[in-house]
Amino acid sequence: MRKSVKLGEVVEIELGRCLRDGEPVPQCYVCHKPAPDWPWSDGPACTGYGFAVINGGELLPICEACFSSATATHAIARTFLGVPDLKFRESGASSPEQFRQIASAIAEKGDATQH
Repeated sequence: MRKSVKLGEVVEIELGRCLRDGEPVPQCYVCHKPAPDWPWSDGPACTGYGFAVINGGELLPICEACFSSATATHAIARTFLGVPDLKFRESGASSPEQFRQIASAIAEKGDATQH
């Protein structure tokens, strides 16, 4: 899955764990390697699979290495947008609502300057 986005559009990425019953081992959305289950000490079972959800869409399998990476959401965004050299910079923390307000303001500013 790859998608183009417009300036000011928000891409929401959520990570989680789940159980899969009797299905074959999926391929990792980010690195395209097998994404088998791994130990899940605080889960409802002893092992579980990792997944990502982008903008409330479908569950995308994520392997343990990609899931556990400090920059997991960056790699997922690069894959989703199809931009392998996309750069991220940390600029402080904000809530999802604050981020949506900033993105909305940027989008409105862009609309106001276009003729």
